[in-house]
Amino acid sequence: MNFSAVENKKILLSCLNWGMGHTARCIGLIEELLNKNNAITFAGNSQQISIINTYFPHLPCINLDGYPFDFKENESFSKSIWRNKWKLFEFLKTEQKFVNNLLKSQQFDLVLSDHRYGFRSSNCTSVFLTHQYHLPLRGIETLFKLVHRHWISKFDAIWILDQLPENLAGKLSRIKPNLKRAEYIGWHSRFKKMGHEKSELVERELTSILLLSGPDIHHKILLDYFSKSYDIKNKPIIIGSEKGIQKLRNANSQFEMIVSKDWKEVDRYLFQSKEVFSFFGYSTLMDSQFLETQFHLIPCPTQEEQIYLSKIHLNGVKQRSLIF
Repeated sequence: MNFSAVENKKILLSCLNWGMGHTARCIGLIEELLNKNNAITFAGNSQQISIINTYFPHLPCINLDGYPFDFKENESFSKSIWRNKWKLFEFLKTEQKFVNNLLKSQQFDLVLSDHRYGFRSSNCTSVFLTHQYHLPLRGIETLFKLVHRHWISKFDAIWILDQLPENLAGKLSRIKPNLKRAEYIGWHSRFKKMGHEKSELVERELTSILLLSGPDIHHKILLDYFSKSYDIKNKPIIIGSEKGIQKLRNANSQFEMIVSKDWKEVDRYLFQSKEVFSFFGYSTLMDSQFLETQFHLIPCPTQEEQIYLSKIHLNGVKQRSLIF
């Protein structure tokens, strides 16, 4: 099913819960789909539902557990997956059963999964949403590439969150022209719409913001980078989860710290900021295309995808509005 043809459909949508990047990028996607007279039901955990309801208070939501997973410091992302593989395999069956049971009681025209391999059904058109058609893995880890390709082959279509020729994801998002069921659907960010409403916002302030993203165990890396790099003239602010902020607050008093319970309030801070520091998440890269501010990004040391993205952007392949 082509993205541009999705109008007047009833859609069931869910996204991966590893970090908030997948939830964040779905906000812009939901906005665009609603503008084409689609009806959307969102399935996610309580944290994801809270965020989605912040932007779409009347959107129907259904509780669905997130993927069982835990990160360990100094352990690569792929090794973490391997360690959790049996829990993950079992959960894929659980979420597929969830979708099939829901389809028995509610009628949907489309099941849309943002990188949830089991969120699909053979009884309804199912689409896999990703920016990674290829995984940045090497050696024995290439086994995951085969598993990844096998799982997404079960979907009827693949929507890729990137665009040519400026593709932000580099080779991760590249597909062969003859792969008919895959298409680029462009960059999606909640700031795309806000960019047209900037006149309603106060004038940009001289503010340096550290946006705590990724696993809590790596936040100290971000803090060290921020402490050494922010412009002394700009008022430093740290924004993050209550858990992440509490850890930093116990050891640092030189920064203003804001708990990101209200994402719309955080959005206003980001639009007013002079520079933003964070990890090299792909959703952050898409956000950077619509926020007129300087982005200073570093890769999370255990995530192969972020290491790859940092290399292609730091080497000047795709600088665009990013400043490193």
